Amino acid sequence: MWEACGKEVLKRLAIEEPAKLTTIAYGLVPKDIFLNVAQAAPGGLEPDEWATLRRVLDIIQATAPDGVAPSLMFETIEHALRSEFARPITVAPPPY
Repeated sequence: MWEACGKEVLKRLAIEEPAKLTTIAYGLVPKDIFLNVAQAAPGGLEPDEWATLRRVLDIIQATAPDGVAPSLMFETIEHALRSEFARPITVAPPPY
């Protein structure tokens, strides 16, 4: 019976009654196994940091000319950032 109908029943539950499907799945997990489901951004970034990085990546993808190597794109970005936020070099006058 399961071989004939099981797959379709699971599909229907996933669409029409996901809570019931979750309850069934939970009941199948051995009780001596601890499950921890957590959503985390790559690299341990905070959600706002990940959102900012994702925006930067989206801009790079949207503006990168065809055929330009990613390394050249990153060099261009690095140069622009260093130019924009460069700190002035202050040199004390020589003592006379």
